[in-house]
Amino acid sequence: MGDAPGAFDAPSYDPPGQVPGYGAPAVPGQGDAWAQAGGAAFGGAANTGVGVPAEFGPRALAWLIDWAPWFVIAIINQAIGNAALGALISLIGLGYLIWNFIVKQGQTGQTIGKAQQGIRLVDDTTGQPVGAGKAFLRGVVAIGFSLLCGVGRIVDLLWPLFDDDNKRLTDKILKFSVVRA
Repeated sequence: MGDAPGAFDAPSYDPPGQVPGYGAPAVPGQGDAWAQAGGAAFGGAANTGVGVPAEFGPRALAWLIDWAPWFVIAIINQAIGNAALGALISLIGLGYLIWNFIVKQGQTGQTIGKAQQGIRLVDDTTGQPVGAGKAFLRGVVAIGFSLLCGVGRIVDLLWPLFDDDNKRLTDKILKFSVVRA
């Protein structure tokens, strides 16, 4: 069609590094980089350099799974009405939060919920789990957003819906990524 007056060739939509129309890498190994990027050139999530960003759905489900035990503990605590027993139950809830969000996530990159959803938290510079200290710092920053009348926390949690790297504001500040495990 390219020879007729006014005619044009259809644009190619092949990913970078692929032979037009065939889907095979033009140079061995180049197709892998495009796949790891999650198809960013075609509207997919951009590659953070440490893995393919986790989608919002698995992140939201992981959050619900992680917080469900704490909500159950809070409900039990309210139902008991005994101050001494309530304090003990509150300590158990605090222990769970410290273990799951700081110790476990810091060491492995996964909370109970993240492990269930096949995602993990990593440092953008190393691609490794962030460690307990940085996991604690992540919690402090998230609490800081909560102090903004609760709206800041909601914005932080929903930010991955609008971000090219599927990152929360907290993770952008600290240079962390939640990626597919």
